[in-house]
Amino acid sequence: MNGAAPATVYAPVAVVMDGRTVIEIRWGIGSITPQVRAAAISERLLRLARDGSQSIDIATYPKELRIDVTQGDLVLASVFAGDAEAAGVSAPELALSWQTAFTQAINTYRVDHTRGRMLERMGLTAVVVLLTVAALWLLVPITRWVSGVISREILSRLTRAKGQSWSLIDAEQLTGIFRLLLRTIRLGVSLFVIYAAFQLLFLIYPQTKPLGEKMLAGVERPLEQFGWAAWSSAPSLIFILIIAVACRYLVQLVSFAFQRIGEGHVRMEGFKPQWAQVTSRLVNLALVLLAVLIAYPYIPGSQSAAFKGFSLFLGVLFSLGSTGVVSNVLNGVLLTYMDSFQKGDFVQIGDAQGYVETTSLFVTRLRTRQQTVITIPNSQVLGGQIINHSAAAEGSLSLSTTAGIGYDTPWRQVEAMLLNAAGKTHTVRQQPAPFVLETSLNSFDITYELTVFLTGQAPLNAVRAELNRNILDEFNQFGVQIMTPAYVRDPERPAVVPAGSWYAAPAVPLEQMPPK
Repeated sequence: MNGAAPATVYAPVAVVMDGRTVIEIRWGIGSITPQVRAAAISERLLRLARDGSQSIDIATYPKELRIDVTQGDLVLASVFAGDAEAAGVSAPELALSWQTAFTQAINTYRVDHTRGRMLERMGLTAVVVLLTVAALWLLVPITRWVSGVISREILSRLTRAKGQSWSLIDAEQLTGIFRLLLRTIRLGVSLFVIYAAFQLLFLIYPQTKPLGEKMLAGVERPLEQFGWAAWSSAPSLIFILIIAVACRYLVQLVSFAFQRIGEGHVRMEGFKPQWAQVTSRLVNLALVLLAVLIAYPYIPGSQSAAFKGFSLFLGVLFSLGSTGVVSNVLNGVLLTYMDSFQKGDFVQIGDAQGYVETTSLFVTRLRTRQQTVITIPNSQVLGGQIINHSAAAEGSLSLSTTAGIGYDTPWRQVEAMLLNAAGKTHTVRQQPAPFVLETSLNSFDITYELTVFLTGQAPLNAVRAELNRNILDEFNQFGVQIMTPAYVRDPERPAVVPAGSWYAAPAVPLEQMPPK
């Protein structure tokens, strides 16, 4: 071979038998490339392995320029100096390793292709197929059962929370969304089961075992990386868990303490019970924010550029979109500690009048006399004028009404009639006593203002109507004309209703009305 072309080292080419790599060829000469040599060696080994009549007695025979690895008279492969140089070992060592590899590969092939082993593989294949079909079939009823259980729980919770205004979707929509989510999860699990089944089937047969091992490595490698990442992050995760548990119990303790204060069981000097709910929310929010700030550096990946960029993006969105929200929250807190009104008070905020139904950090809701609800942002509440009619007297509502009476009626008589009408009105307090003021002397009449104080449970709109009815009856009884809202000239006779016409049809005296 002194006149032969120079040897060339190539990328390793595997000698494969029954899907397994036996050796690697890294050297070729001339037109005899490693691919050609590997294919020829594989063919010889496979032919020898299939011939069960021959015993395996592979030996090595040194030649002048090579070492032959033979089975009897059959040369399975030749080890050249270039093979040894490419492998980084001596030629005898490489020939001995090839001899061992060939022997093991042929023995393994003959064992794997026995009739018993083939029947075993067929049985395992049947078991894998049956288990896969059973798993895919059971996924449908299991998913439906889980969906039914959780849907019933959702319906139960929605029924209990029916009156809460935060419910944005009804039960059917929520159940449909949840079922769609479960179907998506079922699809993912089904694909995983099919993937695992094919992987097991490939691992059963020697010819496809390398493919099965690749599929297994494709799953094991990410799981291993995730496991190592979780293990390395375990101390930080434990610390975050400790912070979360401590924050939870602190929030529960603070909520319980302020609940007792709000119920009046615990008193603090200068702290009113109606402040307890808002103060509890503020303290709990501060505790949660403090816990997040402490735990943030220990979150896995928090120091990465991607995490920092995402945090910055969220911060910008919050800054741009929360200006009005923050303003309303701050105003809600100020309103709470200003004690401008409480739940149930009858107030006037700007042009809106009504009973305070609910107050929160964002809005204040009023229920009007017409039983409609007005929602006012707290920024508008604090920026406008607040008139609290319920604060006129302790534990009562104040109510005022006016009437214009002519100059020809003695003011003392008018005051007496107005006070009589107040005395006939239910829920009007005698202490503080009602009073009348002459508020203005107009061109044609005098404006009288009657102020009464009502019990705390009195519905203001109903009392106002009853008081006005009693005033009309009182003035009609004494033949005194009410000149408001405008006066043009004196009528031929006073504009009053005679007592005999007070219950003109279809009106019925109160005592004759059937019981409700």
